[in-house]
Amino acid sequence: MTIHGVARTGFARSLLAAALALGAAHAAAKNPAPPMSSFAMRDAAGHRQIPLEGVPDDVQPISESERCVPGLRVCFSLTTPDGLDQRVLNVRDLDRLADTGAPVVDAVPLQSDAHENAVARLWSLAVLSSPKTDDKPRNGNSDHWLLIGMLATDSAMTSGGFENVSRLWLYRVGWAGDGKPYAVQMLSVPSTAHRSTKVCFDAEDEQQRAGACHDELEYEAVLILDPANASSLPVFDYRAFAGTYPNDIPLRSGEKASARLSKADLVRRQDPDCTYRRKVAFNPATARYEFDRPGPACDHYLSNP
Repeated sequence: MTIHGVARTGFARSLLAAALALGAAHAAAKNPAPPMSSFAMRDAAGHRQIPLEGVPDDVQPISESERCVPGLRVCFSLTTPDGLDQRVLNVRDLDRLADTGAPVVDAVPLQSDAHENAVARLWSLAVLSSPKTDDKPRNGNSDHWLLIGMLATDSAMTSGGFENVSRLWLYRVGWAGDGKPYAVQMLSVPSTAHRSTKVCFDAEDEQQRAGACHDELEYEAVLILDPANASSLPVFDYRAFAGTYPNDIPLRSGEKASARLSKADLVRRQDPDCTYRRKVAFNPATARYEFDRPGPACDHYLSNP
């Protein structure tokens, strides 16, 4: 499938936005309450997927990247302590105060195989347990939990180009009986990738390529709460969109890759092999979230820089 008239940047993102708009409309039909954003979702069981927010006005942030869960007065930030390649989730409970009167900050190690040089940031969303638990104490209560994500991006510069690959790790955050939080890794999936490779090195190359002097590959995925799910744990819809420019040239090999290009090739092409959708549900046998069936490898997009 060839997409015409799409800007040369954000090809996969434009497809992703269309999918999110459809998902939000479907969720609104099932749950008439207005969504907080195009990402805000609620399933039939009452689980909520909502955007993280900035620190409340009456609270001093501990870092520029600190984000809070609306309505819970719990805030999160990520750090990488000196000498360690393990990321730490800083959990600040604004209603749990130290002797000094300041909110307690707990450092919770996060299990992942993210490269030590990868840039880590919080996922912009959180998934909350059903509101039916709101009237119960949080500490030591297994019904009180939320899912928080970490995005880690590996990047590299190449001769005349660049590449970056991001992965999402999802953690279930809960609270022990003494009020201290813990985090358990539940899922790891590809998130985004963008590769741009220079292929013109003189005027003859530029003419041969009809001015398209970079091969580009893009991959972008989203994890959306399944609004139809009525079970005790959330179920997700993973949607991945991949594409290339110009046409499918970056995926060709041999003589086909070096063939002369025409203006008809100067389009972005959706890659049907790496544009796919999977259900993601909790597997009690592994105690992790898993695809309902394996996804394609998509190594052209997702191999580490």
